[in-house]
Amino acid sequence: MKMIYIIFALLFVSVFEVFAHSSIISSFMVVLGGSDMMLIILFVVYLMAVMIGAILSGYLIDQVGAKFISIIGLFAVSGILVVYLFVHSPGQLLTIRFVHGLFSGFLFTSILVQLSTIETSVVKGSFIKYSACIICLASFLGSSFGVIMSKHFVVESVFYSISLLIFALGVVSIFIIKEPEVAQRILSFSKYLKATFVLVNQSVMGYSYSAALLLMFTQGTLHYLLPQKIATLGESSSLTVYLLTVFILVSSIVLLLPTKKLFERFSTEIIIIFGMLILSLCLFMISFINLVPILYILMTMYGFGFACVLLPILQGVVEGPSDVNRGIGFGLLICFMAFGVLAGPFVTGVFPTISLSFLIGGFILALCSAYYGFSIKLNQINSMINN
Repeated sequence: MKMIYIIFALLFVSVFEVFAHSSIISSFMVVLGGSDMMLIILFVVYLMAVMIGAILSGYLIDQVGAKFISIIGLFAVSGILVVYLFVHSPGQLLTIRFVHGLFSGFLFTSILVQLSTIETSVVKGSFIKYSACIICLASFLGSSFGVIMSKHFVVESVFYSISLLIFALGVVSIFIIKEPEVAQRILSFSKYLKATFVLVNQSVMGYSYSAALLLMFTQGTLHYLLPQKIATLGESSSLTVYLLTVFILVSSIVLLLPTKKLFERFSTEIIIIFGMLILSLCLFMISFINLVPILYILMTMYGFGFACVLLPILQGVVEGPSDVNRGIGFGLLICFMAFGVLAGPFVTGVFPTISLSFLIGGFILALCSAYYGFSIKLNQINSMINN
């Protein structure tokens, strides 16, 4: 039982750390004399490194186990957070961001694998919703922590405090977390690549990965455009925080509700499509709504739609891979999610107005939802014909 709580704590801290330091990295770059273009490069480099780290760690996890990789990730991230304080130029910061992203990919993948391999009745029935809820809450609390600490204390306090916490969890993990036994390991990299393509082409896994990409595309779009939307309304930047807080709280509440009957009545694919249509509707309406109370209602709807998509994604990835290729399964999930976050701002950010960007983002999501549903129906028809 102790092991379950430790791994949940690792998941919380790993997400918390990313959002805590990301909320102040722009201020950090300004102090170093970096330009706006350098900030964009930092964003791209970090997410690309997360993708590389997730794929690489997926292979290593299926070779040596998740515990070893998670401990490496914990101590590496703990040390990297301290190294930030000795950076004196934008070039050095860029290098640290890449290394940080690489080991963050290690950490995310290994922690999710460890959670999914705990075979107890407690976790088997609640892993999905608890993990999703932890991710939502940690992202919000991490951002708030970074902003508050940097305003009322020195920026160094953010890096030092989180580094110490991660280091302590790394030490505890060595003694409490146990590596599950796996009868067979994927030995060669060629077999790993083959297993990767097989997983992506599986209907359940393919739907989960595509939904993860679209969900994070929406998140990237929202986090990029919403502050600009609030600025055009002449409102304080704190309104953005309040709106995102509503979204996180609603998502967390929905994720903690008993959803067993919902999943028994509707297929996971239908729930994903329903959730994505809600998200696309919210993006459409945000584009032309200027009333703050309506924006709160839309963010409530957005939180509900987000939870509807996230739960089936995790369920598909938990149940899809076997113990032999579980590292690959979660590595690909992290990779697709990071790519979605990266794609959102870049695709919608090229348009001249905020309203048009929101409209295009909603249209892309609605179009992909329709294609998603069409491909599911087509696969069902093909299966009936083949049988």
